[in-house]
Amino acid sequence: MNILEELGIHTESLITATAEDPKFFAPVIQYLRRLHGQLTPATSNTKPDEITFLCRQLEEFWSRYRPEPGSRYPYIAPSQTSTTDGTIRKMQALAERLQQMSCEEFMGSS
Repeated sequence: MNILEELGIHTESLITATAEDPKFFAPVIQYLRRLHGQLTPATSNTKPDEITFLCRQLEEFWSRYRPEPGSRYPYIAPSQTSTTDGTIRKMQALAERLQQMSCEEFMGSS
């Protein structure tokens, strides 16, 4: 499985999860839809910079609900983000790998 396929699976998973609480996820629904459009099917129109940007926007939203490192106070993240945080972290790591690929490598993975 290549990076784009993996990102596509994670994106579909998040679309399903965010559909459970569209009001909470309203700020990021459009980013998910756009990312899904970039990944399914992966074509010559797929843009690595846009994919990276969209993943970064998702990461920024989820990061607001993570506990502060070194905080003296306990923090319990909302279930909406805590259950999907691992997926977001994986997507961000994949997007970073994608950004490091050459054009030739990227075209070979589409």
